[in-house]
Amino acid sequence: MAGAATALRRVAWLPALFCGLAAAACYTPNGTLFTNQAFQPCNQVLGQHSMCCGTNWTAVDPKVAPDVCLPNGLCQNYNTYSNGQTVVIMWRQYCTDPTWQSPYCLKDVCTTGSTVSIF
Repeated sequence: MAGAATALRRVAWLPALFCGLAAAACYTPNGTLFTNQAFQPCNQVLGQHSMCCGTNWTAVDPKVAPDVCLPNGLCQNYNTYSNGQTVVIMWRQYCTDPTWQSPYCLKDVCTTGSTVSIF
């Protein structure tokens, strides 16, 4: 009986562990919840805000290459054309802070227009 009680105590803390690992939600700059499961927080540390990028595209559209979270908070991806030319794309996406007031939300970066650089 003591063995069963010990096993029960070991299992009892598992839900708390998995709750702590739950991914934070991603929000648009106006605070709208963005629910596409391809987009995940770049920083998976519970309680810390970060930008979100499309790092989970394989779950949504396996034809799209997963984004890379850059250390500066930007998302990066690429497109290789049939002529062999590769275009590297970097942009700002979503943030885990719905107010975008966290210093980890790049609220003043890539806010208007677009620029494409071919490498």
